Amino acid sequence: MKLVNLHLHKTGLVIGFTVLHALILSGCGGGDGDAGSTAYNPLWVYIDSTDSTVQTSSVDLHGKAYCDNCPSSVAAFGYCPQILGPLSSSIDVTWKNRTTGATGNTIHGIYGSCSCLFSYCFTTYSFQWLAYGVPLDTSENVLEAIVSDLSGASAKDTVAITRIPATPVELSVLAGKGEITLNWNSVAEATSYDLYWSTSSNLTATTGTKIEGITSPYVHNGLTDDVTYYYFVTALIGGLESTPSPIIFATSGWRSELIAPTTSSTDMKVTSIAMDQTGNTHIHDAYNECTHYTTLPTSFTYCDSYNYYNEYITDTTGSWSRQSIGTSPFVDANIAIDSVNSVHVGYADNFGIAHKVYSSGAWTAEEVDAEGWCKSSLALDTSDNVYFAYFVGGPQSQELRYATNKTGTWVHGTVDLFTQDIGCGAPESPLSLAVDVTGVAHIIYAGKYPDYGLKYASNQGGTWTSSTIDTGNILKLSAVVGANGKIHAAYYDNAHNIKYAHQDASGAWIIEFIFSDWGGYPSLALDSVGKGHISYISGLNGGQIIYASNATGTWRFLPVDAADFTDTAIALDSQGKAHISYFNGGNLKNATNN
Repeated sequence: MKLVNLHLHKTGLVIGFTVLHALILSGCGGGDGDAGSTAYNPLWVYIDSTDSTVQTSSVDLHGKAYCDNCPSSVAAFGYCPQILGPLSSSIDVTWKNRTTGATGNTIHGIYGSCSCLFSYCFTTYSFQWLAYGVPLDTSENVLEAIVSDLSGASAKDTVAITRIPATPVELSVLAGKGEITLNWNSVAEATSYDLYWSTSSNLTATTGTKIEGITSPYVHNGLTDDVTYYYFVTALIGGLESTPSPIIFATSGWRSELIAPTTSSTDMKVTSIAMDQTGNTHIHDAYNECTHYTTLPTSFTYCDSYNYYNEYITDTTGSWSRQSIGTSPFVDANIAIDSVNSVHVGYADNFGIAHKVYSSGAWTAEEVDAEGWCKSSLALDTSDNVYFAYFVGGPQSQELRYATNKTGTWVHGTVDLFTQDIGCGAPESPLSLAVDVTGVAHIIYAGKYPDYGLKYASNQGGTWTSSTIDTGNILKLSAVVGANGKIHAAYYDNAHNIKYAHQDASGAWIIEFIFSDWGGYPSLALDSVGKGHISYISGLNGGQIIYASNATGTWRFLPVDAADFTDTAIALDSQGKAHISYFNGGNLKNATNN
């Protein structure tokens, strides 16, 4: 039962002096008695302070009454005297709800405490009472505590508490074309609900537009697509309104759905996405799950045992299906679709770089490079040849390596060398591979100590050359090649900047600042005219998945859904519509404006 403190009346302001004086005189406390009290034996009571508005169907009341049969104060030199109690008393305390007429008795007794001043310590005693579960009506309730003793003296105190409806919870939204559907859990006794909405995130009852007298589910229609709407709901009983639910948002024209739950014990999650020629979605995700935690003597707790998962998820049958395809302690995931709709996935596992193909309902697997380690990136050319970029080596010497099967067997080559450990935790070793129509490979990757920066390597001309595009420590990146063979990259640095780098007609790099926001994890796709579409995580409002595009000529940003601070992936279908794979509440979700 939740303990609710009740309103302190002015009589309580003189308690300390009155009680101490009364106890020293071995008499009863004084003040504010009703008829029946005497000037020599006054009796009074007060109710402790509380909020004037609650949402519970009952409250617990407690307070003090003075006094009957309180033991005398006892003083001692240098130590606390023995404390007696709790003791019985001939005082009787009852409560009454004047609004409903409900009444009841209280638990009460005399309690002592010891305090010291210099070398003197002394006990004082007080009479305390408690009433559990005093029921409230859905309105203003006037609650009364009444105290009386054997002499017929009585006193009382009152407090007014208004019970309002409980706040609606589990508010959810589902966007569609020109509309957003809202759902929430019903509130007991609520007769209706009010909806407040705005296109500004600064939504309050004053700034928002109110729609009265609705019930769940509610369809807010007539909306403009690609506009973000913010909402909260209140419950009503009669003329009383609850506090607002948490604010939730959705962007009309977008649809978001949960496609694969994970668990709350996951701490690394990555995802990749691809669209086939018929508009079906294909997702490769990987995550870990802690199976055992260890706590050190310093109280520091860490996970020392994990399970690892790699999954393939698709909606080709009209609903989402999910199947396990392997494990990877490096939590790595890549996916691509070839010209005959076969699915290619790749990842770094315990045995190197794995390449698997799903065709005609079955998987085939091969090892690309047994030395592959840490991170990988997968791409296909127009002839369905497979390309990988990945890291190899040990903690003291590592290299960025490239492999392709376009000659019929896997051929490997070194792209760049590192003399320092580049790290293998997601996303500290980002790289992204793209292949143009001529079969030239382009790799964007993060430089490591002491040569930080955004790096670009290409084997155009038959040998690998590398250059630096931008400075800074790059934490996450995504690269694609345009129809004109020019490279585009979205990336996030340690200064919390999301940037967009692309080559002009001469091959020179143009760098655009997109946004400065704690979060990151950008993923990039290009449409048929070379415009950029980026998904990333914003740290605003607890984490949001943001869709950004310069398709209209300037960058526009749309919050799509709440999101965890972990990986995102974006792909465009044949109609140019965006599909975003991301995590929310530990669960894998998919959002699309198709």
